[in-house]
Amino acid sequence: MKKISDLLNWVDIKDAEQLEWIKEYLQKHAAGRYFIQTNESNAEIGVYNLFNPFVESDLLLLINKMRAAWRQKNLEVNKTAKRLTRLL
Repeated sequence: MKKISDLLNWVDIKDAEQLEWIKEYLQKHAAGRYFIQTNESNAEIGVYNLFNPFVESDLLLLINKMRAAWRQKNLEVNKTAKRLTRLL
């Protein structure tokens, strides 16, 4: 199995928009399954559930779905931008 870091090589840590989108995606699709969130001192803490033997394959699936959703979002944004450019 690939390392988690290899699966996340599509993430640009300098892209604030992408990081915010990932945060919202995880809150919507993975809240309570993989991460525990707390707001102590405005900190957001993610805790990986190491005790579930199925988590690794589930996490792989989640990351793949998240990457596909990000690509789809970018395709839609690019198509819209091209349409607007043609209209101008």
